[in-house]
Amino acid sequence: MRASPMLILALLMALALPAQPGIAQTNTDPELTEWMVPYEASRPRDPMVGPDGQVWFVGQTADYVSVLDPETGEFKKYDLEEGAGPHNLVVDNDGMVWYSGNRATHIGMLNPNTGDITKYRMPNEAVRDPHTL
Repeated sequence: MRASPMLILALLMALALPAQPGIAQTNTDPELTEWMVPYEASRPRDPMVGPDGQVWFVGQTADYVSVLDPETGEFKKYDLEEGAGPHNLVVDNDGMVWYSGNRATHIGMLNPNTGDITKYRMPNEAVRDPHTL
């Protein structure tokens, strides 16, 4: 049986390519710190670390965006309109916090420096549930 030139070329290329790296091993044990969210029955969810190291999250059933300073353990809460039902958030490179107003048909942008919130309503009335950013 004769091998095709393409098969030979493929085998030569596979032999010439560097091996894929394996799983990195570490000698350190990770340290895990947990903080209790101080807002009861609020369904905190979807944490994200911002560019400044602060940990942002939403309280879906209590209509808020909150931030944790992991250095001090302090929380700061930004209340949203009643019924907003934020589902998740993202923090952009400028530190602006974007959240989905899951039950209030909008995407919101929180400016943490001023506390101001800008809402962007869904352009199509049929879209009632902006969910995940």
